[in-house]
Amino acid sequence: MRRATMPERNASAYLRIPFAVSEAPAQFSNLVIRVRYDDGFVAYLNGTEVFRSNMPDGPVNYLTLATNAVAGAEEAARDLDLVA
Repeated sequence: MRRATMPERNASAYLRIPFAVSEAPAQFSNLVIRVRYDDGFVAYLNGTEVFRSNMPDGPVNYLTLATNAVAGAEEAARDLDLVA
């Protein structure tokens, strides 16, 4: 895994990770995503918000800061089950 730092840069990074489903989507009842973040994130699927952690309520943009700083074990990867 490649790691990078953003010292004294923008507070946000926008990532788009495309994926393809080879089987009929109707056959699935849930989707699990794995995230590792510092300090907060908002996840979208097809433009719809599906999960947020440590971010204020309401709309976010590149200037929106996480609610709290996290460190150590709280930065570990998390699996999020997005139930249909």
